[in-house]
Amino acid sequence: MSVRLSAEKLPAKTLVCADGMALVDQYRKRNGSLPSAFLAHNDMVAMGAIRQLHELGVRVPNEVSMIGQDDLADTRYMIPALTTIAYETPAYIAQALLDHIFRRMNEPAGEPRRTIIPPRLVIRESCAAASPASAI
Repeated sequence: MSVRLSAEKLPAKTLVCADGMALVDQYRKRNGSLPSAFLAHNDMVAMGAIRQLHELGVRVPNEVSMIGQDDLADTRYMIPALTTIAYETPAYIAQALLDHIFRRMNEPAGEPRRTIIPPRLVIRESCAAASPASAI
């Protein structure tokens, strides 16, 4: 079974819950149906999208899966709890940047270095396997 993926990007202005609600409606109007999953810009947009899906009678994750980004603390208490992509804290990233700056100051001719800070997928309740109806 293969799943059809769409990388359609829908514009949002402020990226809060209300934007998630509007984006669900906009996607549905543009495409005539909903995808099997959304990857939201952030957790706030995902929360709004889940709310709008609920208002439309669409069950998350049974009919549409949802993934946010940020790992906001409150998303673990939602129903369903939001699956999200977590990033390191701003303090961790700031420390990594400072380490690079001080290393460069102490070794101006040194080789450039790169630090990769990988995200983590926090699996909760808002995702499920795609149904056969969404397969090609």
